[in-house]
Amino acid sequence: NVRLENALLFINNTVNMTDATLDAVLAILEENIASSRQLEIENKLNTYQQLVAAWRCDIVTDFAGLAFFDNPTTPLLASYTVVISDVNSKVLVPLCLNRPDFERFVDFDFFNNSGILPPSNASFNQIRAGVARYTTAAFTHYFPDANESGVAPSDWTAASYRCVNLPPNLQFMYNFTA
Repeated sequence: NVRLENALLFINNTVNMTDATLDAVLAILEENIASSRQLEIENKLNTYQQLVAAWRCDIVTDFAGLAFFDNPTTPLLASYTVVISDVNSKVLVPLCLNRPDFERFVDFDFFNNSGILPPSNASFNQIRAGVARYTTAAFTHYFPDANESGVAPSDWTAASYRCVNLPPNLQFMYNFTA
């Protein structure tokens, strides 16, 4: 009942009902719904971008004073687990990104697909650059331009604008053949 009352209130506030036909009212509602959905998708992209930016800012306070932070071009080795756990919890999981796929991406991008996984020989700078490039590719998939393939607006709507609700075939996985 409340939802119906809200819909009627919205119609009364946005449409002059005295001269409007039902088709005109429906057209206005469809336009408003489409605009609302587009804003929801843009908000999702902004939220995802802010998560990545927050991680980049947080690493200063999270890792300052640690050897790999003070010398970010040396291999992480034993510190790899600490760094990848942080990336996973603050970036990959919230963006519905796959940790093994990200690790394979780092190996592919920086070590010519050596096959050594996890890539604990990566440096802190390589992990940071990997996060930037990998999430950029994910954003292109999740929020493609009109002429690109990826998650369509209707897919986001069906998933209630939550990446965890996207079907597996729409979850981002890096295309290693491109």
